Amino acid sequence: MGDKTNPSSASQSPISYSIPSPNLSHQLPVKLTSTTFLLWKTQFIPMVCDCGLNHHIDGSEPVPDTLLEDSKPNPTYKVWVREDQLVLSWIVASVSEGSKPLIRELKMQLHTLRRDNASIKSYIQKAKGIADRLAALQHPISNDDLVEFVLAGLGPVYRPFTRSVEPHQEDITFDALYGLLLNEEQQLKRD
Repeated sequence: MGDKTNPSSASQSPISYSIPSPNLSHQLPVKLTSTTFLLWKTQFIPMVCDCGLNHHIDGSEPVPDTLLEDSKPNPTYKVWVREDQLVLSWIVASVSEGSKPLIRELKMQLHTLRRDNASIKSYIQKAKGIADRLAALQHPISNDDLVEFVLAGLGPVYRPFTRSVEPHQEDITFDALYGLLLNEEQQLKRD
């Protein structure tokens, strides 16, 4: 990395240096897809390490405090955020366009999500797994949408529960819905 200002004088002047910007098409010939992760990782990690930014991937250095002891903005934190966003942009830029069909498929899985005879735990894990995969592909699903998809796929046995929850749907988090559904499942087993 370039020249850094002495950390003891960080409160007096901002930290400035230049980060080498690798040629991604040259350094990352293998794009990230659902099947190329290990190969992609073997080329991505050395590139990030070569730029001295591996701590953004492996967590080997803590995130600096946002404020200094005198409550002024910490310039080191600002640099950390800029570096972190740079590494994130490299990851996003290295994702294959071939992921778009996968994204469409995962979204379709959410739209057609059905509990059938699965336990609530299995059903929720399936929904969360799809949402997590979409988030990893930089297409996160909002809490409201995920709650809506889960409620829509519960089926007729849970219809009274769904009707009672729908008016408050926007106020329910996914985790809270999971707890409510576990309670409802227990109640249905007792009945």
